Amino acid sequence: MRYAFYFDQSRCMSCNTCSVACKDWHGVNPGAVRWRKVDSHETEGGFFNLSMSCNHCETPACLYVCTAGAIYKRDDGIVAVDRAICQKIEDCKIECPYDTPQFANNKQEPETIAGSFTRHPMQKCDFCVDRIDNNEPPICVASCPAYALDYGDYAELQDKYPDAVPLTKDDFPYAYKRDAEDNTGPSMLIKKRKGLKIT
Repeated sequence: MRYAFYFDQSRCMSCNTCSVACKDWHGVNPGAVRWRKVDSHETEGGFFNLSMSCNHCETPACLYVCTAGAIYKRDDGIVAVDRAICQKIEDCKIECPYDTPQFANNKQEPETIAGSFTRHPMQKCDFCVDRIDNNEPPICVASCPAYALDYGDYAELQDKYPDAVPLTKDDFPYAYKRDAEDNTGPSMLIKKRKGLKIT
């Protein structure tokens, strides 16, 4: 099993319901931290959207640079963080090609996590493990009014959506931070919106 996300660019309306639902479900206070981001990208003749969270990569850059050992990978492919262990070194944020690791401030996270090593440890999408372990879809998938998101085993999603392509720097350069390497194997499949040229 390798859990993955699917995203259909042709369906996304940039309503941000997935992002808002994610914050609400996980109790992320208002502020800059977003576990799921919806960004619009201008093109010749229009724009298109990209909804992304942590890509729960096959080879997560964040995991391999975390000297505190706070980041780990479950047997089902979900990349998780033990916030109590995090030392806020922030190498994970520097190395992640998708700018996934997030750090709050005092306003967004006013209370220190009980027993945590540092104030405002790293946080990110956890694939709604509480819901997944209860055989429920991630809240972003469940809340999307346009059915632009789906989830499941990576291979099964490939069979279910044969016109979807893997997230790569060649096809989706705007999903990557500048100069980031394309070698993590993100667990993300995307149905591309047709007819618009990237500028």
